[in-house]
Amino acid sequence: MNKIVYYLSISLFFLLLVGCAPTDNKIVWESEDLIVEEIVVQAGEKDVSLGSLEEHKVQIYIPEDAFEKPTELALVPLSERVKVDASKLNPASSLYRFEIRGEQSRTNLPLQIEIAVDQEILQKAAETGGFRGVHYDKDFGWTYTDLVDLDPENGVVSFETYHNFFWGAAELTEEERIDDHLEKISREQFVRSQVSNELEKVTTEIVNEMLVGAFDEHNPDIARHIISEVSNELKGSLSLNVYDAAGKITEVPVGDGIGIMNDISEGDYQSLMVNIATKSGEVINKGLESGTLDVALKSTGVVAQSLGAIAAGDYRGAGEHLGNYVVDKSIVLQAGRLAIEAVDMKINNWRDSEIEKAYQIYVEGAESLVPNWGYSVDPGDFDALWGQMQGVTHKVQSDALKRHAELRGIHIDDIPQDVADQIRGQAAANLREQFEERRKQELEIAKLKEHNEYVVERFKDWQLLDRGRDYFPRDMPVEVQIDRLMGQIDRVLNDTGRTEVIYDMGYFAELEDDQIHLEDIIDAIFTNYTEGHEAYMERLIELDLLEEDLDKNLSGTWSGTSIMTEGEFHAEDHHFQAGDEPSPFEFVIKEEPEGGYTLHYPMMTKGEEVLHTFIVPVSYDPDTGTIQFTLYYEELGLPPEDKTEYTGVVLKEDDQLIMSGNVHEQMSYGYSKGNWQVQKQD
Repeated sequence: MNKIVYYLSISLFFLLLVGCAPTDNKIVWESEDLIVEEIVVQAGEKDVSLGSLEEHKVQIYIPEDAFEKPTELALVPLSERVKVDASKLNPASSLYRFEIRGEQSRTNLPLQIEIAVDQEILQKAAETGGFRGVHYDKDFGWTYTDLVDLDPENGVVSFETYHNFFWGAAELTEEERIDDHLEKISREQFVRSQVSNELEKVTTEIVNEMLVGAFDEHNPDIARHIISEVSNELKGSLSLNVYDAAGKITEVPVGDGIGIMNDISEGDYQSLMVNIATKSGEVINKGLESGTLDVALKSTGVVAQSLGAIAAGDYRGAGEHLGNYVVDKSIVLQAGRLAIEAVDMKINNWRDSEIEKAYQIYVEGAESLVPNWGYSVDPGDFDALWGQMQGVTHKVQSDALKRHAELRGIHIDDIPQDVADQIRGQAAANLREQFEERRKQELEIAKLKEHNEYVVERFKDWQLLDRGRDYFPRDMPVEVQIDRLMGQIDRVLNDTGRTEVIYDMGYFAELEDDQIHLEDIIDAIFTNYTEGHEAYMERLIELDLLEEDLDKNLSGTWSGTSIMTEGEFHAEDHHFQAGDEPSPFEFVIKEEPEGGYTLHYPMMTKGEEVLHTFIVPVSYDPDTGTIQFTLYYEELGLPPEDKTEYTGVVLKEDDQLIMSGNVHEQMSYGYSKGNWQVQKQD
């Protein structure tokens, strides 16, 4: 795959978007006339069903409370033949017309429809992810509903509805499945910005608690700076594309954002708080260490612990110290609960096909009660729409009540009536806000979809969507393939520290440090899938997206200083205490023939004579850079418990290897804690 192909792909793709005339692939939906005369049932007093799978190949189940008052329902003979676009869907059943005859055009509860599917079509399918319930409306055309169940043995599909319909079952073509899925992905990416807004509210509570409680700092400008930086980092790493239809993670979590989304998916508000608090603590501590953040330190143990971790270069550890300090505060936990409730509802709302229909009516309006999914609403009239949503209204409010109960470990019936009323009202207000905000951002959503369509075209060009390869088995739904590849885009962004994908600039145009070409991302993904993780990391280096690590061999001389930050003790004619000037610290590390490292540390006298040379093993993890070694003084005739333990991390700074960390000395005549830092000399 070369860059010329890349240029041609961009040009051809966008030309195709604007320059191709539509092709008429319309065919008549051929349907058996199984309903030769009306079948009528009265609903309202008990659970009833309409039709028969054996005789009519359709059966509709109507629960007792589906309507406010007794209502007549009917399956009626088809009076017209409907055309479908064969490039989008393949009819897999007969087509049926269902009517609600009464004042209420939409049901309070979902009706379940079972339709017999053509067994031959079902058996020929490589996998069944393309089957949908499909509904026809003269104004909106064909819309799709996800299945509740598919029984391949008996050839029956099940789905739900709340309104009149021309309903059938169909298998979407792969191209239509991709288009339908990209529509959902684009809406979810829009939700990402709304998620970020909720997380910013939580971040505000956490940062303010940290600054006031741990640092005695009340400057609002400093707080705004930290909140903005934390929010931007979280926004750049959030990913919704790795979720399946049930809202569960389908990929290995990568980065802070996916950890946070997993917390939301699982309803774990305490873990959410720890994740955001840790990120906030990292930002604060980096600012302290670099001098870009000037705050008044408060004399608390948590600050001392945090500063000790900073000296070791462990910003995440420092963040955890501050994060743990605030995470149990009631105001912070409450903010976490509210964030999860709001975010979870927003994500799930835009996955719901009935809410999507309601949104389309909110934008376009509807003049008749029979077509257009049972609505009669002026464009933009949310109050009228909410009053006509019936069962969808009930579902939105019920979901909000269930989530409230789950997060508090109580039963839904234990929610006080006044609180339940507030939750129901807030659910309506939240949905109104989402509709209004999305309406303002439709152009942005369209742009997101355009980008996503181009991304999928490039996936195809790189053969990443081909079935039957080692990484994608033949029976894997194309939607899952796309989700996983989209998740890999987020992984590359995370691994390279980039936040912005460039889709359509010239390949050789100069980029900012936080930008990355889509083509390079897909190149790296292809390498990862075909050659493995090690080759993937090497490819990132070849593409200048990642700096090559310095030689990880620790052998050589290391020189620097150590400083005591806590403790005091006397040893012979020496007196040591916190605040003393840094002491020289130098040692040699040797790689042993059988593997591993040993540290050779010469203990010096005041006259700089070698009193004793310690030779101790070094524990080193090259993947994380962590290092640890311990000096035991028993060989000097001291008690066996006397020791000095060094822990730290190996870092790269200005093309040099640096070690830095914490030191803890426990002696029979005293103890001390401190920090150390050395640099490799050869």
